[in-house]
Amino acid sequence: MFFLSYIISQLIINYYNKSIPHDTKFILVKHMNNIIPVTYLILVYIMLIPIAYLITLQALNFIYNIYTFKIFQKQNSYINYTYKEYMTLSNLYTKQKLWTLALNNLENALELQSTIPEKIIIEYLNEIGFIYSQTNYTFLSSEYY
Repeated sequence: MFFLSYIISQLIINYYNKSIPHDTKFILVKHMNNIIPVTYLILVYIMLIPIAYLITLQALNFIYNIYTFKIFQKQNSYINYTYKEYMTLSNLYTKQKLWTLALNNLENALELQSTIPEKIIIEYLNEIGFIYSQTNYTFLSSEYY
């Protein structure tokens, strides 16, 4: 990133160097007047690029969550879901703070799947406990943890 800002600053300086007269008295003064805007632009560039990067990542994450949520809505069949799909859907619900839908999803996962390994049951129950702790039902959350 520093290398890219260095290249941009050099291009700007070279652009201004073309307009500088070759009189030796004024070269130094003109150069000093050109350094301040270039420095300002470089500092603004260095500060805005990470912010733009983070905003882009958040937007992509938001789009991905909506996309997966719509895929699950189109399927609309809880019986055929796998363990991973149930957990993904409950995580989407908890990210959107749709607590009751997340609880319903996990309880459906426990009821509709006929043979569930004990490890997966524990993970479902821990997730239910986490949801109850997020909604300030500490007594219920302590039962599920």
